Amino acid sequence: MSAVAALRRHLEETIALDRMRLRMALRQWDTRSAVAALREQDRVHEADTPRVATMRQHVERLLLAHAITFLARTDDRGLLNSYARPWRREIESLDVRASGDYASVLHEIGHVLHPCGPAHRRVSTGHETVCLPCELSAWRWALAGAIIWDRGAHAQLVMGLRSYRPYASPSEARDIDALIGEPTYRAVVHRLAVGQLEQDGIIGSARRARAATARRLKQHAEMQEED
Repeated sequence: MSAVAALRRHLEETIALDRMRLRMALRQWDTRSAVAALREQDRVHEADTPRVATMRQHVERLLLAHAITFLARTDDRGLLNSYARPWRREIESLDVRASGDYASVLHEIGHVLHPCGPAHRRVSTGHETVCLPCELSAWRWALAGAIIWDRGAHAQLVMGLRSYRPYASPSEARDIDALIGEPTYRAVVHRLAVGQLEQDGIIGSARRARAATARRLKQHAEMQEED
């Protein structure tokens, strides 16, 4: 199987499976409950798997590199609430036991690394004030830095940003729609799949082969011109 075919098959299988799981959850619960259920389902099925270990190790490396303290909660109270305290270089969230937890932690790390500025516009949601530019920035950071991203992770992003959309400016609303949309999810999954294939040497080998062929053709053409 060629590298392109392997990548296409991986993307199709990943996206189809994740979409099916999220659709099943949404049939039974509202969006917030569906995300909670999906996240808890992932915790049960993924607990102590190599995949979760990889996410935890990545978080640990980020915390160490940026000198951030992680207050990890292990109970389910306030299941979908996480916090960043940039002035303390501290975040609080559920311990990483599934991809939704991982996405939340990355998002909070993004808040610490890009704290709210005095010129930013904050809006009231009725029970809190939020800075939408900071929310968007933190989720962009999470998307760019994630080494694993699936429907559980993206559902966490969708739930967070969609709750702020009623308070967004027109330009912020467009940014929210772009981030929560299917094209963004597919782009992140594609980036990670390509990275894995490159790490496995599949794409690298194909690129080197193409480059070597191009060099040989060029050399042959030059020799023909000399003749």
